[in-house]
Amino acid sequence: MECGVTCRQAFHGCVFAEPQETWAQFPFILESETSMNEETFNLSIRKFLKMVGVNSQRDIEQAVAKAIATGAIAGNESFPAKGTLEGAGLNLNVNFDGEIKLE
Repeated sequence: MECGVTCRQAFHGCVFAEPQETWAQFPFILESETSMNEETFNLSIRKFLKMVGVNSQRDIEQAVAKAIATGAIAGNESFPAKGTLEGAGLNLNVNFDGEIKLE
């Protein structure tokens, strides 16, 4: 997936929360030469997000299975879910809210 911005290397595979968010909002990145390796940066983000997704899903599945086995839940409920993404040294703190439906 492309972010739709023409920049030094098009930042292929960008992960943005909303389609209107693009690297164009950060002209200082587009106009200046960066010392980072964009491919390494992109791959490390993908690796981190994959690890978070796989581990989170496994933990949620185990918690639901245990709750059903102990009779704590019936298995047809919905549960609010929250997550926080923090990036030390980046002044990054983003909250995500969602819902996990069992039926």
